[in-house]
Amino acid sequence: MHDQPQNLSSAAKWQQNVNLAEMTTLNIGGNARYYAVPTCIEDIVSIYEYADNVSLPVYVLGNGSNLLIDDGGVDGIVIRLGSEFAYHSNTEDQITVGASLSMPKLARIALDLGSAGFEWMVGVPGTIGGGVAINASTTQQGTHENLVSVTYINPKGEIATEAADNLGLRYRGSALLDQGNIVLEASFRLDRSQPIEQVNERTQAYVKKRRVKFPLKLPNCGSVFKRPQGGKGPFTGQLIESVGLKGFQIGNAQISEMHANFIVNLGNASSQNVKDLIGVAQEKVQKEHQILLEREVRYFPEN
Repeated sequence: MHDQPQNLSSAAKWQQNVNLAEMTTLNIGGNARYYAVPTCIEDIVSIYEYADNVSLPVYVLGNGSNLLIDDGGVDGIVIRLGSEFAYHSNTEDQITVGASLSMPKLARIALDLGSAGFEWMVGVPGTIGGGVAINASTTQQGTHENLVSVTYINPKGEIATEAADNLGLRYRGSALLDQGNIVLEASFRLDRSQPIEQVNERTQAYVKKRRVKFPLKLPNCGSVFKRPQGGKGPFTGQLIESVGLKGFQIGNAQISEMHANFIVNLGNASSQNVKDLIGVAQEKVQKEHQILLEREVRYFPEN
């Protein structure tokens, strides 16, 4: 049996027993059995073929935000798309970007092109691939609003392009995520109908709001829970704060004193510390408000 996929390009990275903690915004996690950085679509196909042959699951790391990796590690193949997938090109009405381009970078590119509709992305610490798969959003705007189409590869190694309307986009989810597909690139509409000064002002406002509102100076995974009722219910941070958990700590993991829907790593927190905090928040909010908070942060592995 081969100890790595066949036909990987010479530029692709394939490593064993790689620590993932430093690759996540929470700075928590053990080792991946295999860690791969594909540089082209053919590399991804080869990795999926190998995964099928050795019966291992495939995980997509992205920018490492919105993830909690178990301290015991990941017995599978963890993929992180290389910089070759961070391209972008545009026409007058549309921009197409690779999946590893960061969302803040796209916000800046769109601003340079004089387009509205991307301002909110400047404060989202993820990649386009992850943002599209979870249909990332703020309370004002979301990915689905100007998304045109997505090209992805499924776990069988098959590549397809689908219109946004066919992707099952919903609040913090999509068919892409449900089916384990990897986003390769996405196309968005450009909107040059608004004065560039207004677009710039909104972009800067998002940057300022994020700095003031969220605990960015400490390792965190972003929003831990989804907002109830498909994004239309009470704000999750307020629910958690109302049951007295703001600042609550287990080990070195803490429900942030700045925003209660964030869990921060005060230093060497374990994945179990974070999971325990999540369980406490769910239990108390359900008991006092009859609302079961749905987790937004994803577990690698999911258990």
